[in-house]
Amino acid sequence: MFKHSQILRKTLITTSLLTFSLSSHAALTFGNAEEGELKVSGTVRAKYIYDFDSDPTTSKFSFNDAVLWLDYNSPKWIGRLDYRVYEYYGHLGDANWLTDAWLGYKINDNSKIIAGLNPVPFGLGRFWGNTYYLGIANSAGWEDVHNLGVKYDFNDGINEAQLAFYPT
Repeated sequence: MFKHSQILRKTLITTSLLTFSLSSHAALTFGNAEEGELKVSGTVRAKYIYDFDSDPTTSKFSFNDAVLWLDYNSPKWIGRLDYRVYEYYGHLGDANWLTDAWLGYKINDNSKIIAGLNPVPFGLGRFWGNTYYLGIANSAGWEDVHNLGVKYDFNDGINEAQLAFYPT
């Protein structure tokens, strides 16, 4: 009976810790939408690691990732920067990359041109998959693809069209 309650307690602790994530989010806005607005935001996440197979003193809180977002919006210009830093092998910054880094010009209320590292207008779009391990669509390159290129975007609320050129 004691062994069973100990296993149940460990399972409950493990499940709780797997679903528990420390997260912090902040946003600052400079300027206004009429003249030009820059929004600076980001997030920092941490995790708790408990290893049943080793010494309990090795269990610890650990840095998971940090994300910086810069969004610019004015009557004629738009832009976005999305930079991510991850810890994979126990060191901050083991993996880091730009997800988005683009500038755009609003031709009119319905049309804009975007140039830089931006989402490719093909496939299923961002966050279509529903698993933490990605899905076959992501592995095949049909989902959440960002490349360096130029994109024209038209959207009048009824019709939508995107034309793009990505040289890579």
